[in-house]
Amino acid sequence: MMWEISNLIRITNFLLERSQAKNPNHVKAPKLKLYPWSPDQDIKHYGKVDEEDQVDAVNFLLGLSPPPQ
Repeated sequence: MMWEISNLIRITNFLLERSQAKNPNHVKAPKLKLYPWSPDQDIKHYGKVDEEDQVDAVNFLLGLSPPPQ
């Protein structure tokens, strides 16, 4: 899920590029800073995530269930 969020941030950064805001006809590829963490580093930093907890959290964010307990 972190990789999807990272991709959304990259797309948002692309759409909000200053040069495009100043001149919409001038499309310039942005300089992207890649997400510096790997899934292994996430596990080391945050610990292992239970899959059921992850599913509950995603369902809550989508508005499909009450907040996870």
